[in-house]
Amino acid sequence: MLGYRLVGLVVALAGAALLLFITYALYTRTETAPNVLVHIGMPATFLLTLFGSFIVGFGVWLAGFAHPSQGERR
Repeated sequence: MLGYRLVGLVVALAGAALLLFITYALYTRTETAPNVLVHIGMPATFLLTLFGSFIVGFGVWLAGFAHPSQGERR
């Protein structure tokens, strides 16, 4: 049970890191980070944002629930 919660936490943090990078790249005043977004394209940036949000939600869901074999006990 602890393994699933730990994996969920790691997955949620990875998704949050992706979202933080995209947010930083959109709002920074340097040229390096926006160049990455322009290089991969704005539709791909939008899809990465959706993917990052899904990963955060999945990680929180995985961390919040016990393993299915545990049944009702936690």
